[in-house]
Amino acid sequence: MSGQSPSTPVTHHHFFRSTGALKLLQPIPRNRLTRRFSQLLVGLVLYGFSMAIMIRAGLGLDPWDVFHQGVTEKVNLSFGVVVIIMSVIVLLLWIPLRQKPGLGTIANAIIVGAATDLGLSLLPAIDNLAWAIVAMVLSVPLNALAGAL
Repeated sequence: MSGQSPSTPVTHHHFFRSTGALKLLQPIPRNRLTRRFSQLLVGLVLYGFSMAIMIRAGLGLDPWDVFHQGVTEKVNLSFGVVVIIMSVIVLLLWIPLRQKPGLGTIANAIIVGAATDLGLSLLPAIDNLAWAIVAMVLSVPLNALAGAL
């Protein structure tokens, strides 16, 4: 056991230091804040836009967006507004957990819904199955890229 006696307590601090995992938990250095915030904004806009493409394709959505779509069909609100409202409700559920949302979490709650509505306003309806398949196939990697950003 790498020189430890059985009575020596094992700590995980060495693991986190040696693997760099502790760096993930530290605040973003000021010299990278602008780049990271830009990445966040681009990623959130792309995420909303990829959702709009999936909606226009009409071939299926992820579970949360199936829920959003169902709510949208029951109320007189746009898809993006429903996304924003549901995100705010989820954030309010954090209050009993005593969790404070950060700027990125709040931006997520607003920008994804707004970008989805923008995308829906710009993208035409797709009536052709072949084009719907193309749109869906393109939206998945775009969504993955957005999530990576």
